[in-house]
Amino acid sequence: ATAIGISAVLAMLAYIASFNDIFTKEIKRRRMKHRIDTIKDHYIVCGLGRVGKQVAKELANEGEPFVVIEKDDAKLKLAKDNNWAYLVGDVALDETLLEKSHINTAKAIIIAVGTDADVIFMAISARALRPDIFIVARASSIEAADKLSKIGVNRVALPYQIGGYHMATMALRPMVVDFLDLLI
Repeated sequence: ATAIGISAVLAMLAYIASFNDIFTKEIKRRRMKHRIDTIKDHYIVCGLGRVGKQVAKELANEGEPFVVIEKDDAKLKLAKDNNWAYLVGDVALDETLLEKSHINTAKAIIIAVGTDADVIFMAISARALRPDIFIVARASSIEAADKLSKIGVNRVALPYQIGGYHMATMALRPMVVDFLDLLI
């Protein structure tokens, strides 16, 4: 009889713990939704890969408000750990995410996803939703950079080109790079 009583108490505790977990997640979800619903003059960062992660860290260091949109839960851990506003999904497939991130009141959108095709789709969606939004996008090739410029992306970054230029400059003029890093 005592074994049944102990089992019942343990089952009840497990039920309460799972309910508490669901309740806590719902509170966090509602807080995040409220935070995003009230954001203005912010940046939208699409993608939290190697480039997007650096962008988000720089925006956070500057104290600028931003919303991250990422489809990969593993990459979103960084946003959760740093208490950054975020939405889960793929803008290339679901442009309503841009509306949910309040593109209508955003300063700019930074598209830092891995594939050029996705970058192009996202840029087209952003431009269609808000013709005057400032768009910065990452490209993997010069051909993709040309296409992005043609569809109205304001600035295109080629990370491999930028990285190669920076590394050559560090080797050729290390004192200049140190001085510029100190200024920044």
